[in-house]
Amino acid sequence: MPHHSHSEFTSQLSLAEQTSLLTSLGQHLPDDESSLNDKTRDIYARLCAVSSTVRETVSNASDDLLQLNDAIDALLDLLDNGARVPVSSAKLHCLIAPLKGRLDAVSREMSALV
Repeated sequence: MPHHSHSEFTSQLSLAEQTSLLTSLGQHLPDDESSLNDKTRDIYARLCAVSSTVRETVSNASDDLLQLNDAIDALLDLLDNGARVPVSSAKLHCLIAPLKGRLDAVSREMSALV
């Protein structure tokens, strides 16, 4: 079973609560859309869109971070066994640079949510 941090569970619970609240709000809106004013309908639609975007961004970032964690673990294993099989700094750079790029991208995506 994968390890989940406290903040990951908190984020998942917050997103689930947000979805639940939007669903509840949608159920309390009148069935007759003509009784809703355009502004209320627009705000509800925008809230649903933002919720969906946040959920998708957090889910993708979580997947990316898990993959990055696995890649870093593999690099650490490689370094731990480096005494037997030396690896040049150029080769290590080729392995680490793409990971750093992905980590930077995930950081920017998550920062954009705040």
